[in-house]
Amino acid sequence: MKLNKIFLLAFIAFAGVFASCDDDDDYKAGKPAGEVDVRFVEEGGQISVPVTATSFSVSLCRLSDKTKELKVPIKVLSANDSVFKDIPQEIVFAAGEDTVSFDVTVTDKVEFFKEYPFSLAIPEEYTQPYIDEDQTPTFNANVIKNDWETKYIVGYYSWWYENSQPVGLPLQYSEILDMWRVTNFAFMEGTSCFQFLWDGDVTKDAVLKLVTQSGEPQKAEIPTDLVHSKYGPVYTKWLSDVPTVYTAADKEFAIPFQWGVFIGSNWGNFGSGYDLFYLP
Repeated sequence: MKLNKIFLLAFIAFAGVFASCDDDDDYKAGKPAGEVDVRFVEEGGQISVPVTATSFSVSLCRLSDKTKELKVPIKVLSANDSVFKDIPQEIVFAAGEDTVSFDVTVTDKVEFFKEYPFSLAIPEEYTQPYIDEDQTPTFNANVIKNDWETKYIVGYYSWWYENSQPVGLPLQYSEILDMWRVTNFAFMEGTSCFQFLWDGDVTKDAVLKLVTQSGEPQKAEIPTDLVHSKYGPVYTKWLSDVPTVYTAADKEFAIPFQWGVFIGSNWGNFGSGYDLFYLP
């Protein structure tokens, strides 16, 4: 099954975007920053809990004054009480210890494939919020329990921003949903992914269909975690009227995507073409 790799290229002129902000006359100073600079090791993102797991881990670190024992309160900003248990009210750094972790229990009240917001914070007096570090004083996550299992690590080629790598993207299968997905789309750290229907037979050609998690055709734009320097978040849009195929001879998935951004409520596209995913 041969395809013209680039079947359309169109550019549009973008309109200017203007924004304004109001002065905040009600500003109040927060509590003074502390001297120990405690932070979460990771900021959260999407936490995928495997089908057999009953918990996930959260880690904190302190970047200064590590010689003494330190007790740090944990503020719960958002957590479903029936789903999340065993969230500590405080954590303890032993003398000389710079990292601690705790496990949050996920109960059997959780619904599969449903996202649950989970947010924690460290009080200001234990942080240095204005220092630019990789860690953060807040932990904001969406927790989801699922049975996605990585079956292949696939190569990827993007016609739009010329990113090509021989391997790197997980191609996963869910037995519960009976669908496949590519995660970490565009090789960016984040939650970007797309799902599609396929029988999994690598020895024969197939026509594919991108779908939502509920099985409906994928109509909405898909976030890529890429950010345009001028227009903000970049999305892809699946072109359902263009052939979406797997070619057995090449072990290649060809997905027709239109890349673009939103300017206000208007969609502006950079052009369209095939993004290619290769089985090893």
